[in-house]
Amino acid sequence: MTRFRMRKQFAVITLLLAALWGGAASAQQAITWNDFSKPVYGTYWYCTGYSWMTCADCYYSSPSDYKDQCRVYVEEGGWDPEQLDCNACTSWAQGTTQVGWTRLPSGDVITVQVESGLVAANAIAVRLITTSSYPSLKRIDFGVTDRWMVWTEGGTTYCNWPSPVTYGCNTVDEWAQVMLSPQATVVFSERPSGAGGEPQRIYVLGNLSQRLKGGDRVTFTWREG
Repeated sequence: MTRFRMRKQFAVITLLLAALWGGAASAQQAITWNDFSKPVYGTYWYCTGYSWMTCADCYYSSPSDYKDQCRVYVEEGGWDPEQLDCNACTSWAQGTTQVGWTRLPSGDVITVQVESGLVAANAIAVRLITTSSYPSLKRIDFGVTDRWMVWTEGGTTYCNWPSPVTYGCNTVDEWAQVMLSPQATVVFSERPSGAGGEPQRIYVLGNLSQRLKGGDRVTFTWREG
């Protein structure tokens, strides 16, 4: 936590970056902790038991097994379906699998994970991960007035600690008392690949103390959008 002692030294740099990267007002939507993307599950059927039977019976009992095991012999080869065997599924069960994600208001998929006890009790760590295949710039900035930033572009992550640009950095610690302040926010911004200008602010998250406490690390994973 010695990085906090150097805070004032880089306050001016941080404020200049904030003005350069996202100081201009732009449309942004207020979101809550409950808005973050969650898995969407669908159901499917799978076989739990097989029985041997003739292809004639398999035709009615399990059409898919008949198609795989019998059809070519009976319909193209002229075999008697009563003389051929089929190992047909006779019992089924229903399972679930993830089929997608719920989306934030502008269509993005961003998930959140909060882990306790990973940093000092007087700090909160903020981490950004992106898994989107699009090489656009994704950025979060957080705090009150003296705001830190973490961003990713072209597969490389950056943050503005302890110098204006730190390559390969995706996590920054902030004082817990700052992050738990009623005025503290996390702002999510992006800029399309190849575009110039400042990133557009898309979402702003407030009420950070609803989910966070000292010692936590919060990870935002920008999956799509």
